[in-house]
Amino acid sequence: MRGVSSVSVADVKLTGLLRRELVMSRDMLEDILVVLRGIERGETGEAGNVLGRIRERREDIEGLQLEFLAYLSRISRGITHREDWMRIESKLYNVSDRLSGISYRLGFLIEKRWRVPGEVLEQLVEIGEKLGEMIQRFEVILAESTERPEEAIGRIKEVRERERVIDERFRSALFTILDSNVSQSSMLLLLNIAEMLEENSDTLNEAANDLYIVLLDMV
Repeated sequence: MRGVSSVSVADVKLTGLLRRELVMSRDMLEDILVVLRGIERGETGEAGNVLGRIRERREDIEGLQLEFLAYLSRISRGITHREDWMRIESKLYNVSDRLSGISYRLGFLIEKRWRVPGEVLEQLVEIGEKLGEMIQRFEVILAESTERPEEAIGRIKEVRERERVIDERFRSALFTILDSNVSQSSMLLLLNIAEMLEENSDTLNEAANDLYIVLLDMV
């Protein structure tokens, strides 16, 4: 094992920025779950404020992305996995982008006052909760990567396991939505929300694979 010297100052800085981005994405997801649960209970009065908060966090993430890319550009000659870091950041940014897209779709759904079956809402919440666990696992991996990279590598499987669970939940939700008695427009919107949640789990899994390559050089 190479020891602590294999972890650079740049690695610490980059993982720190990615962790901050993930925390904000997890907060966005938690607010999405708040809105979904509110729709389920028929309580959407505060949804506008919650959705607005999601969009503000999205702007904060854009600032973090610029900071990440600017730092990576400055130290690019002295870092081994520049392309891997760029891929990881791009994928995590895409996660927040989809979450922002979900917030706009929920706002439209509420504005139109379209009916959403309780069973569909429950399944969307369940997928969202599993996605939140997945994001949290990724945060832990990033936190451990510069201090205990071997343990971080071992945790990659936790992200993969949750991605498989979300795939199963998504397939179930897909058939529930298609079988529900709602308008075509509402069905398309609900399918889109479910797909974006599932796509985020795929993206996080891909980012974890990219991080695995980086971690191998840290041990």
